Amino acid sequence: MIQKDLNAVSLKGAQEGLSSAQKSSANNVADMKDNITTMETTVSDAEKAYNKTRNLYDQGQASKSDLDAAENALDKVKRSLDSLHRQLKALQETNTLAQAETQLESAEVNKRSIERALDNLEVKAPTSGILTDLNVEVGQSVTAGYRAGEVQQINPVKIKSQLTEASASLVRGKTELTFYIPDVLDKTTAPITYLSDVINGQTKAYDLELEIPNPDGKIKPGSKAQIQLTKEDEQIVPVVPTLSIVREGGDNFVYILNGDIAEKRKVELGRLNETNQEIISGVKEGEILITSGQHQLKDKDKVQVAN
Repeated sequence: MIQKDLNAVSLKGAQEGLSSAQKSSANNVADMKDNITTMETTVSDAEKAYNKTRNLYDQGQASKSDLDAAENALDKVKRSLDSLHRQLKALQETNTLAQAETQLESAEVNKRSIERALDNLEVKAPTSGILTDLNVEVGQSVTAGYRAGEVQQINPVKIKSQLTEASASLVRGKTELTFYIPDVLDKTTAPITYLSDVINGQTKAYDLELEIPNPDGKIKPGSKAQIQLTKEDEQIVPVVPTLSIVREGGDNFVYILNGDIAEKRKVELGRLNETNQEIISGVKEGEILITSGQHQLKDKDKVQVAN
């Protein structure tokens, strides 16, 4: 704690030194600008004096030496003005605060280093909850980052799951899901707090997390929950017999009967349930599906419906 106080004093001194240097530099620049303003007035007066002497000389009322003296005086003050401008530019371009800035930066780095060292002396848990699996004893020496125990968060609790790509597609766009825990909690909804956009390289699945309040501790860490990815109305979807699907390369097609014409439709497949295949897009409910002889058909072929 003494070292931290000493470093605070050092940092304060460096800050004051930089502030003083900045103020001194600003004052020097302001003084130089004032000098330039004064010298510009002097140059203006010298120019007027020269022009007056020049007119008198042209009229024969002033000598050549008078004219030369006026010209020399004008040249002198102009050179002085140029010198002041160079000095101002040097002040503005030269970093006179470098040493003070370096001292302040060094003090700040030292301060952060001491603060990190002090932070490592504290035992911190990533969250609040119940401490379990305590692995330390009184008097034991541990290193920074040592896992002393495990804190199990009980309010709120997270429900975690890994989904296949097909299952993840059913969840995307939703803000909550229904779940239940057998013999513990009836069906209820919980907000979706996380759904990964890319597949987990280790589990080869998409990570899903729900978060629910648990003020009474009724839900215990490690409990198994059942998550309902779709609602009941979402289960009513168009399905076709799997054998009616014509596969060409990576695409899937079915043939729809329109009068006596067979129309070839590209379809997007969903879930498979035994011999039935969900159709996500490509056909509508109520359309007549050709389920026999479709592999010999081409688009727009005429067909005869068997009795």
